[in-house]
Formats: sequence, structure tokens, C-alpha cells
Amino acid sequence: MLEGLVLTMYADATHLLKNLRNCLLSWGKVSLPNNVVSREGLVSSEVNVDAFVRVIQFQENKELKIAPKLDWKCIRVKGFEKMRVKPAQALLSRDTAAAIRYMVSQGRSPQSDLASAFFAEQVGYWYTLMTGRRELDSFTKNYPDQLQEKLSFLTHFQGLIDNLKFEGPQERKPFQKGILISTSSLLLDVDRFLNQYGYTYFQGARTTTEGCENIFSTARSGNPNPSPRHLRAAFKAISLSQLIRNAKSGNYGDDDHVPFLSALTDAVKHPEEEDGDDTDSFLKSNEVSPAQHDVVIDVFDANCMVYLAGYILRKTINSKKHFCQKCASILVDEHKSLSPPGNDASKALLQLLCIKDFGGLTKPSDLAQELFLTFEGVFRQCQKNISTSDRDLGQQVTGKILLVLHEKYANRNLGCHLSLVVRRFVKIRLFFWGMFINSKVQSNPDHQSLVSGEANSSRSVKRAVVFK
Repeated sequence: MLEGLVLTMYADATHLLKNLRNCLLSWGKVSLPNNVVSREGLVSSEVNVDAFVRVIQFQENKELKIAPKLDWKCIRVKGFEKMRVKPAQALLSRDTAAAIRYMVSQGRSPQSDLASAFFAEQVGYWYTLMTGRRELDSFTKNYPDQLQEKLSFLTHFQGLIDNLKFEGPQERKPFQKGILISTSSLLLDVDRFLNQYGYTYFQGARTTTEGCENIFSTARSGNPNPSPRHLRAAFKAISLSQLIRNAKSGNYGDDDHVPFLSALTDAVKHPEEEDGDDTDSFLKSNEVSPAQHDVVIDVFDANCMVYLAGYILRKTINSKKHFCQKCASILVDEHKSLSPPGNDASKALLQLLCIKDFGGLTKPSDLAQELFLTFEGVFRQCQKNISTSDRDLGQQVTGKILLVLHEKYANRNLGCHLSLVVRRFVKIRLFFWGMFINSKVQSNPDHQSLVSGEANSSRSVKRAVVFK
């Protein structure tokens, strides 16, 4: 206490997350407190790295993944790789927790893995609140019920972390002390700023050191030991670069700056993102038999496709920024709640979507589910004849999908944004396919030298290199 002022101290949440991840990988397993196990109805208290490994092994050879950011780089960390934040975020996240739960629901993982899913979900949500910059992740008076839920979660999370059990001596680990200090400080600051100082909201991101970390890591990227003159020149360049988008390969997350200069790169709108229905032009330039889309799609891929459908529909026709009543009435289920799936085929395809939903996902209608499975069937047929040297590859695949839809649903109203939905699907699907091919080629020592110079030639489009 200094003259009536209360000082709060924070251990950086990013470093705490990495330390927690490193501790889990070093020990291989930790045990949850008994009261948490009984309260959550878990069959085991053991948080085991094997639960994450099972997900990685299951989706390793699949183009569509239930946890796209989870791979071996999140588990096999050594040396300077331990300093990278994104692998730690991917390992201990809500998406990874949902993937583990989906594996358990499909009988591919034991029920004991639900303890690992619960732990990953709790840590991921804690990290989101500690570093959140969005309104959804902030502490605001505008939503008192959500505010109380977040404060209650942080209080329970402190008890969870404080009572974790490790093999050997049971004294508190450094990451436990750091999490308890930081969480207590956040709870105190939220109460002070909202109730005493009259603020409307409080963001956990304001307590982190990501801005300082970012600027110094960027300044020292070219010269690890810069002189004052070099550092001043680097800061000038960084000041200008703050007006454009950040590189995706950085260690730390984006701040909330406004990339003014990025508008220059968006001045010319790409043809594939233009609005309007150009179905007729596609139909005239493409030939494909409507029967060719009948491809066997297993339940796993179908679940991934329905989840992708919800994402694309939300971005295109069912958000505050982009909303179309006509298309939403056709392609979006009018019931907003995602109830647990039943035994019928339609609900079975919503299983992954239900597990991943925390209240904000879009539920595709039965017709939309059928449409996106048709998209995938045509895409897989096109994969057999695609040449990565072809120009306008996305336009070719889009045209073939639209032709099949024109023949199969000639008398159905599919909405006014169908062409845009298909184009966005093709763009995302080609990206997934390119990432999958690159990962396979790069894992082959004979081909690494051929791909290393091409794999990251563009930040927005991955170059796919196919060896026949």
C-alpha cells in the first residue's frame, strides 16, 4: 500500500502458458484435484500427454483436421522451439479439448482422456481472458451475467492450478505461483476499474508485455546485438510497419493496431471475392457430369465439412456485418441452440459442431449440410485431374461445383449468395489441400530441397507441389 494505492503484479501470461506446457511435457502427466474430478464427473484424474498424441496420430494423414493447429511441433519441442508461443496455444486450447472429446465420442480414445480435454479447455479459456482484446473476452458491465461467469471461472481456476498433483515433491511449481499471482491481480483490477473507477470494461490484454516483446524481438531479428544507432533505425522501420498487417510467422499474437497502409493492398479487389452471381459464365466454360460428385465421405470428414459450412455461412450471410435474410432462411437452421446430437443421420453430422460450440457457432440447415457434402464430393473428383500449374485453378473448381448444383437442384431456391459461398469454400479447401501436400512432401528427405524455396513463397496461398 503506497499512500492509498494498491499495486498489482503480473507474471506474463504468455510465459506462464509456455512454462505450464513445458512442465506437462517434462512430467508426461499431472493429476487433477479430487474435488474437480467428482464435480465434473470425470472417470480419471490424470492429464496425460498421450491424449494429445492420439489426436495428432489420428488426423496426421487427413486433409480435414478436427484440430488444424495441433501437430507434432506442439509436442516435440526442444531448444529455442520452447520459446514459441503458438505451439503452446495450440496444445492447451479449447479447439484441442473439443478434438479430444470428439475422439472419445467416436470410441477412438478412452474415457480417461476427458480429463486432458477438461484441463486443456480450462487453461485455454484462462489464457483467453488474460490476453483477450475482443469485447467477447473482456470484462464488461454491459453483460453482467457473463461478467459474473468469468470472475467465477477465474476463482475456480485458481483452486484447480493450486491443487494440481505432480510426481515427487508437492511444492508449488514456478508456473503455479505465477498463475496464482496474475489471476489474483486480474480479479483485483477488474473490481477496481469497474466498481471504483467507473470504467465500462477492462481488457486482460492491457496487463501483458506482448507489445514490448514484439517490438524488441522484431528490432533484434536482423541483428541480435544492435548498437543504439541500429536500434533507432529499426524502430523507425517498425513504426512504419505498424501500419501494415503483421507477419503470421511471429512468436507473439497481434496487438490491436489499425493497419492503415494495408488498404493499399486491398485497393484492387480480387475477382474471386467480388459479389454477384456469375453462375452462367461458369457453366459455359466447364463440363462435368453431375453424377461424378457421388463420392464416399466418411463420418469424420462429413463432420469437418459441416463445421466448415457453419463457418463459411456465418462469414457470408449470418453475421452482424454480413446478413442476408433470404439466404439465412434457406441455409441456416432457425433453431440457434445446438442440442446434443441424436441417432439420426442429420444430427450425427453435427456432433463435432456441437462439441466445439460455446454459444456463437452457426448451425447449417439440412439443405446446407447436403450442399457442402456435394461441394466436397465434386472437389475430390476434381483432385484427380487437377494440375497445380493450371491458372485460375479456383475458378475451374468453382465452375464444376456450380454446374453440378445447377443440374441437381434445378428447381430449388439455393439463395442469392450461392456463388460467393462456393468460391469461399473452394478457396479454403484448396488451402487445406495445399497445406496437406506440402507437409507430406516436406516430410520426405528426398523432396525437402525442392520444396524449401517454394513452400512459403506467399503468405496467403500455399504452393502445392505434386510428385507423380
